[in-house]
Amino acid sequence: MKMEPSKLALAIEMRSAHWSIHPIVLANAKLPTPAVTFAVSMVTAEGMVHRSSVAFWAHPAYGKSFCLEVLRNDLPHIFLGCGIFVYEVKPKSDDTESQPKQKKQKIEWRENILLADILVEMEYEGHIEHNLPKKRAQVKKALYGIAGPARHLFMLLDEAQGLDEDELKIFKTLINYLVKTGIRVTVVLMGQIELLEQREKISNDYRSDLDIRFTASMYELPGIKSAEDLEATLEACDTASEFPPGSGLTYTQFLFPEACSQGFKLRAIARSMWECFMSTSPIRANESGVAMSYIARALSHYVNLMREHDGPHMQVDPAIIAKAVKASGYATRKAVRSPVSMSKKGTS
Repeated sequence: MKMEPSKLALAIEMRSAHWSIHPIVLANAKLPTPAVTFAVSMVTAEGMVHRSSVAFWAHPAYGKSFCLEVLRNDLPHIFLGCGIFVYEVKPKSDDTESQPKQKKQKIEWRENILLADILVEMEYEGHIEHNLPKKRAQVKKALYGIAGPARHLFMLLDEAQGLDEDELKIFKTLINYLVKTGIRVTVVLMGQIELLEQREKISNDYRSDLDIRFTASMYELPGIKSAEDLEATLEACDTASEFPPGSGLTYTQFLFPEACSQGFKLRAIARSMWECFMSTSPIRANESGVAMSYIARALSHYVNLMREHDGPHMQVDPAIIAKAVKASGYATRKAVRSPVSMSKKGTS
């Protein structure tokens, strides 16, 4: 889409003032990959059910955090009046000295810690009770309130590979309470590859009902797997992005205003960039595409290298794209872990 003269002048002015803080320049642009779009569609489908759960796992730097951010922002627009509660599972304490010795006391001690942390995460403004039964009531009441006018609560549990049997039981109890009071509950587990291993423990070492309740449907969030995936991702820079906020300028219009005035689109570099990634270093065993972090770095290097080339006759330069891909560090990346062999239905 060609730019009007007034918009072109605005873009040139904005670029001069804000180039250094543009999301693509900073390599932290949040672009909707096909994997994220898939995750949103799966959570949306589960959200139609009165009580449901879906789990996702991803290798580091493959976009897990961004996926959670998209869910947090988009779900209130898809399910009007719903509530969102995001909780990051904390690492287990190694301080065994302060833990009770008796099993029952230890379980209650851990529940006390978890419930207090839940209240802190939701920025509970009142006094947090020390008495465990009262604290349970506080958490239940607070979650009920978060469910909003739609009486629908989405629980987004980050770093879910850290959930153990006791914590799952606590969340199950909270969810049972909410459902009995007429609240629709949708649980989303998001974790690293270790979530696959944790699912094995849940099913084999813990209780099968916890597996059915939380991890029966589990999917991988892959990286960019093809030139078509990269095209779809970069198209968001051309049509579904804005910087600076309120300017009405897409990412591409901001970065290359003069080229955009003649119809240039960042999507045009997708196939050449994909070929450069594959020729630099093909996708290795256990990888499910190119991690978004390398795409982001390559884009950052590319736009910086091309900044002075902006003009009405700017062309896609494969040599510059190759230089940007090399600078991303993709060729020297570390190997990723092999996924645990899973045969359960719903795992992909």
